[in-house]
Amino acid sequence: LSYEYSISVVIKKGKNGEPLWPENYNGSISHNKKYSAIIIADKNWIIGIDIESILSNMSTNSIINIIFNQNEKNIISTCCSSQINFFVTIIFSAKETLYKAFYKEEYENFSIRVFEFIKFSYNNTLIFKLTNNTPEDLYYYKDIMVNYSIFNEEVITWFSLER
Repeated sequence: LSYEYSISVVIKKGKNGEPLWPENYNGSISHNKKYSAIIIADKNWIIGIDIESILSNMSTNSIINIIFNQNEKNIISTCCSSQINFFVTIIFSAKETLYKAFYKEEYENFSIRVFEFIKFSYNNTLIFKLTNNTPEDLYYYKDIMVNYSIFNEEVITWFSLER
């Protein structure tokens, strides 16, 4: 048997540019110059997605200096210099994914810096932990795993967790 299912939904923007999902759904959207990505689930899931082109040297250095904490800088410093743009792109994209997944309008000063990269794991997975600057209702989440894939000089990262 084969089923075809189609649904048409208008996704509006919130006051901070975030997508406003229909009542029973949660989702995340990302795009760059070449591709778009979307992930949708029912409200019982926390989800996020991001897509990034491999960063240039200048962008890599900016992200390391602005977004990464000292522990993350120490980890990155052990990478092969020819691969640093690749690794920083993956980590940055994963942080963006987590920001989208956990963002709530009521959080003050919430940023991607609350997610600290710990290590690369098996099967294209990264592990993050929360920093001390984390909103209180997120302390429940200990080790956070983000998936990634590489294609055509692009990185896509996604996160999903059933509540």
